[in-house]
Amino acid sequence: MQITDVRVRKVAKEGKLKAVVSITIDDEFVVHDIKVIEGEKGMFIAMPSKKAMDGEYRDIAHPINSNTRERIQSMILEKYEQSLAEEADAADETEASGEKTDVYVFIAASLKNTMEEIKANYEAEHPNVNIIYNADSSGTLQTQIEEGAQCDIFFSAATKQMDALTEEGYVIDGSVINLLENKIVLIKPTGEETAVTGFDNITEASSLALAGEDVPVGQYARKLFENIGNLDDVMAMEINEGANVIAVLTAVAEGSNEVGVVYATDAASMADKVEVIAEATADQVDPAIYPIGLIEDKEASDAEVKAAEEFKEYVATDPAPMELLTAAGFNQIK
Repeated sequence: MQITDVRVRKVAKEGKLKAVVSITIDDEFVVHDIKVIEGEKGMFIAMPSKKAMDGEYRDIAHPINSNTRERIQSMILEKYEQSLAEEADAADETEASGEKTDVYVFIAASLKNTMEEIKANYEAEHPNVNIIYNADSSGTLQTQIEEGAQCDIFFSAATKQMDALTEEGYVIDGSVINLLENKIVLIKPTGEETAVTGFDNITEASSLALAGEDVPVGQYARKLFENIGNLDDVMAMEINEGANVIAVLTAVAEGSNEVGVVYATDAASMADKVEVIAEATADQVDPAIYPIGLIEDKEASDAEVKAAEEFKEYVATDPAPMELLTAAGFNQIK
């Protein structure tokens, strides 16, 4: 048996877990989720494991003799140390040259305004990092990633798109965090009259701005109408289908449609132009969940991988960006 490839993903967060590793055996078989751990007596590896019914963790793939285990551990730790050295060299070269490291971040359209503030703050503190956003519906972003678009971080407005990319192998194992919640609201143009008082009598409106079926807010809205029993009637309305939530918000703000369905944070961002008629309750539809995760880029340099990991960690754990996100109306999932 020959180990023909070792891929190391370092963990930016402080703690005993230092890296997650994948190994390829004989160019034919891959084992994921091998962990590099710092113990009291030094570094060691832990094979991928699963929690059993009795609460104990058991290896789901492992060597059956000590010699093979030592050989695998030696190769992994050597590769880990090598990656640390390469990362340090790359960081020194970048700093010396004054070059910036680009981080490509795909964000749901509903995050754009707040994430721009977060970007400005982060780049001020990290002048050698250049954050590049691509903001659109999560469904569109998923398709772009599947088609090979350069992306380091995906911040979705729904778990559906993140789960699909994870199953397809685009998302780095263990990197996804369900970070935020948002609520679904029904809006109208500020100062305009409407007979609509809630989602249950929305069909009294002359027209409806609604995101497409591949857009998370459009999916949440359709699920809501299905749950309250008026989906068929709603879909028979005059509908202006938006490519993303910003298109829906703009259509209502400009008065092109009598009502529309958006996220609470989007309505708050245009509080001078739209009014909230109703907020979806928990029994009508689940809150929108926003996961953030790392996308695997096999061509990325160590410096680019490190920069992506650090920015994702900053967004997910630092109090400063979370203050901006909660101020915009998002709720942090704890």
